[in-house]
Amino acid sequence: MTVSATVPVRRRSPGLSRLILGLAALIDLARRLGPRIGDLSRVDRIVIHTSHHTHHVIGTGANDPQKLDPKASRETLDHSIMYIFAVALEDGGWHHERSYAPERANRPETVALWHKITTVEDPEWTRRYHARDPREKAFGGRVAVTLRDGRVIEDELALADAHPDGTRPFVRENYVQKFLTLSDGIIATAEQHRFLDAVQGLHDLPAGRLTSVEMFREVRARLPGVKLLANMTEFGRTPALTAEEFQELGYDMVIWPVSSLRVANKAQERLYAALARDGATTAMLPEMQTPGRALRRDRAQCLRGAGPIHRPQRAARAGRKRLPLRRSIRQQLRGDMPAARKGPDLQSRR
Repeated sequence: MTVSATVPVRRRSPGLSRLILGLAALIDLARRLGPRIGDLSRVDRIVIHTSHHTHHVIGTGANDPQKLDPKASRETLDHSIMYIFAVALEDGGWHHERSYAPERANRPETVALWHKITTVEDPEWTRRYHARDPREKAFGGRVAVTLRDGRVIEDELALADAHPDGTRPFVRENYVQKFLTLSDGIIATAEQHRFLDAVQGLHDLPAGRLTSVEMFREVRARLPGVKLLANMTEFGRTPALTAEEFQELGYDMVIWPVSSLRVANKAQERLYAALARDGATTAMLPEMQTPGRALRRDRAQCLRGAGPIHRPQRAARAGRKRLPLRRSIRQQLRGDMPAARKGPDLQSRR
């Protein structure tokens, strides 16, 4: 069984999720504008009026020349609404792989159109971007397309068509097709359908209400052969089962994704309370991890053949000698090598 008690991974921020919603809305707007524009060579300029966040993160407000560079990485193109809007205008849509391909980004006509697109911040779209009222919420923008003959074509879209409040909200069949598209070439067709069959009955399960051991056992019984992960949290109605108890119930993995964060937050509360009370952090010193303790921990892990500096060499299983690097690390930690070599060598393995 796999057990995780700490999760040092970066969670997707609300801002990034909103950007994705904005991208989806503007892609749909490009699909809608394309037929109205017709011949894209007639375009003189395109201005996207949008929120502060969209303008400054994925728009021309970022002042990032790579967002206009056809040789930029996929990760950069993914954060260039100018590129994405240009491709969506030309292709009538967006593909999660083909639209990022170098040969796609380097088409001369695409680059020409791409470089005609700019973004500007619109206070009204910024207000709606942060609106608490779901009826006002908006992530897209307004687009003004100026043609060479002076005519202006304008349109706006607040939410992507597939958004629950959009014009064509996704239904189950759409999500199934999206899963098949995104997993194509990654997992076998038989495995795709095995997964879909396994989750077909999930809507009958009491989502978020697994409040007893019997309910966990029922989920296991309904999904035979499927690897199950128990996502545990504190302060809820789910019983506080141990990893061994989950294993006995037939679960393959269990994680406590926010436990370390909650403990750290509580420690921060005590720290700031002491700082406000005493004007210093002296009272908190016994609760702090010293640099020396952290170094000793790393050294101990290294000597055990685990941890951030070194992991056991699998070559030893095949009867081969351990790599010299392992011995050199041991020598460094014991002080058998010149001090001048400790820093760079250890740093390179962290």
